[in-house]
Amino acid sequence: MDTRVFDDGRSISNLAYIYASRITDAFEPKEYDVIFGPSYKGIPLSVATAISLDKDFHLNKGYLFDRKELKGHGEATNQDLQKIGLLDIK
Repeated sequence: MDTRVFDDGRSISNLAYIYASRITDAFEPKEYDVIFGPSYKGIPLSVATAISLDKDFHLNKGYLFDRKELKGHGEATNQDLQKIGLLDIK
């Protein structure tokens, strides 16, 4: 998918809704705690999908992402979340 065409609020919102609806069709809410978006393209998509899950499906789910570089500052996230939904961006 060429994510460059999703370059404004409406188009990213529509894409996030599609992701969120496919997630809700494929998984029960208890099967995942967070949406994972691989860096870099997956980061905004995981955030937008988490927003759509909340707004459109009344499912408050977290999001997280990896870093390509080692983080040398700030605080690490300390969450006991085991079930992750992965957005596969190709």
